[in-house]
Amino acid sequence: MRLHDLKFIGPESNPLLRFENVGMRYGVGPEVLRDVSFALAPGSFHFLTGSSGAGKTTLISIICGIVNPTSGKVSVD
Repeated sequence: MRLHDLKFIGPESNPLLRFENVGMRYGVGPEVLRDVSFALAPGSFHFLTGSSGAGKTTLISIICGIVNPTSGKVSVD
């Protein structure tokens, strides 16, 4: 599964976490995340899998606030 295959949960819910067109690039290197959009509802259960280099650690680092995305918006309620 690629990160950009994640689904958005829709406007009728009140998401706890929302990514809107998030992108990440380290320095002048290639984008490691591009246009990632999804929302997670409170109390929902999710897991993240993917091959080496898919961007899993970068995604979690953005969620935890360790790094800031280079584009897009991250909202936490």
